Amino acid sequence: MKLARKAHDNPDRVPKLEEHMDIDITELLAKAQDAGYSEEEAITAILNVAKYQSYLHGWQPATENDPK
Repeated sequence: MKLARKAHDNPDRVPKLEEHMDIDITELLAKAQDAGYSEEEAITAILNVAKYQSYLHGWQPATENDPK
């Protein structure tokens, strides 16, 4: 993954990061399927790990009940 070169307030940062991470996640899904896991199991595991990581690093994702 290339180093982020844009300012933190640049609106293109997150979409660009998502592009890079999409490739990595696609590879993770393929590895999980090669190991015998279903796509649903792999996606569930990825979502659970992402949620755990967010709490581990002190960030809680917004919920639909949060004020906009």
